[in-house]
Amino acid sequence: MSLPTLPTELLSCIATHLLPSVQDVDSLAKASKILYVVTNPILYHHQIFHQDSSALIWAAKHGKPDPCNRLLQEGANPNTQDPQHRTPLSWAAGNGHKEVSSILLCSEKIDSNAPDAHLQTPLVWAAGNGLPSASTAWNSPRPTTDAVHSKAGDYLAIVKLLLSTTHIQPDCRTQRGETPLTAAAAAGAGDVVEELLRTGKVDANSKDRFGQTPLLAAARNGHLGIVKRLLAIEGVDADARSQSGDSPLLAAARNGHAGIVKLLLAIPTVDPDQQPSFGDRALLAAVCAGHTDVVEALLANEKVDPSLPSKQGVTAPVRAAQRGRTHIMRLLLAKGVELDGKDREGSTPLMIAAESGHVEAVELLLSTGRVQADFDLTKRNRSSIFAPSELNEDVVRVLDDYKSRRRGGSSLDS
Repeated sequence: MSLPTLPTELLSCIATHLLPSVQDVDSLAKASKILYVVTNPILYHHQIFHQDSSALIWAAKHGKPDPCNRLLQEGANPNTQDPQHRTPLSWAAGNGHKEVSSILLCSEKIDSNAPDAHLQTPLVWAAGNGLPSASTAWNSPRPTTDAVHSKAGDYLAIVKLLLSTTHIQPDCRTQRGETPLTAAAAAGAGDVVEELLRTGKVDANSKDRFGQTPLLAAARNGHLGIVKRLLAIEGVDADARSQSGDSPLLAAARNGHAGIVKLLLAIPTVDPDQQPSFGDRALLAAVCAGHTDVVEALLANEKVDPSLPSKQGVTAPVRAAQRGRTHIMRLLLAKGVELDGKDREGSTPLMIAAESGHVEAVELLLSTGRVQADFDLTKRNRSSIFAPSELNEDVVRVLDDYKSRRRGGSSLDS
C-alpha cells in the first residue's frame, strides 16, 4: 500500500508525530498533491507557533495575498516583527503591496501604527514610496525589487487605506523627527501630500531634528508641484531654516532647480543672501555647482547682491575661476561684478584660474582689460608647490603674451 492511499487521518498522524523534523514534513508535502493537502496545515501550524509567524513577514514583503490570508486564518500574529522591528504591514506598505496591506488591515489585532527600529510606521514607509527616511537611508538596506517596481498609485492606495483606519497617526514622527508629510514631499509623492493635507491633522511647518521642513525636502529634491502646493498653505514659512542654516531656496539653488528658485525669489519674505552656518550662500552654491540657469535667475533678482563673499571671503568670481566656469563668469561680467577682487589670501580670480589651469577662464579675464596680471605664479606663497614645469603651458603662454603686449603698448605710448 502506497503512502498517498492511506486515510488522511493516518497521514496527518504520521506527519505530526512520526516524522523527526519539519523539513521531513515539507519533503512529504512535495511528494504528491494529496500529501500536500494533508501536510500543509501542519506546516502552517509549525510556522506560526514555532517560528513566530515569520512566514507572514515573507508573504507580506513579497506581496503574496493567499499565504497571508491562510496564515492569518491559522492564527498568525499580524504584528510579528523582524530583527529591524518591521511588521508584515510595514513591509507590505513599504513595498507597495496594496492587496496584502488591505488583508492585514482587516485583522482585528493589527497595529497600524507599529514603528520599526527607527520609529518609521507603515504610513511613513508608504508616504515615502518605499524609500527609507532621510535619517536612516545611510544604514538601511536598499529598497527591495518589489518596492522599486511598485507604482505611485499603489502607494497612494495604501496611504488611503491607512488613513481610513480608526487610530492612525497621520503626523507621527520617526527617530529623526520626520513626518509622513516630509517623507512624501521628499519622495515627490504629490497625491500622497494632498491626502495627508486633507486630513487636517498634519503640520505643514513641522521640523525634524535637524530643522528640515516638508517644503525644504521638496525644494531640495526638485519637486516643483509639491513646492507650489505647500506654499499655497496659509502660514507656511517659505524661508524656514534648518539647524545648518539651509533654506528651501538655498537647497534648490545648490541642486540646480531653477524653477523652484524663481518661485521662491518672488516671495518677499525669502532672503536669497542669507549665509548658512556651513557652506555657501545661494549664488555661490549655484556657481560652485555650475548651475547656469540658477545663477541667471539669482542675478536677475534685485534682492541678490552678487558681490557678497562667503564666510571665508570667497566671492562668486573666485568660485567660478576655481572651476573654470567661463559661462558663469560671463554672466557675472555682464552684471558688472568686480572681477579683480581679492580673497582673504590675496588671490584674484585670474590668479586662481591660472593656478588651476583653466585657459579659457584666463583668456576671458584678460580680455576685459580690468584685471592685474603682473604676478609670478611660481613665486606666490599659496602656489609655491608649483615649479614652472608643473604649470599649465597654455596658461603660461597666454599670460606671457598678454604681458608682452602690455609692455609693448606702454613703450609705444611713451
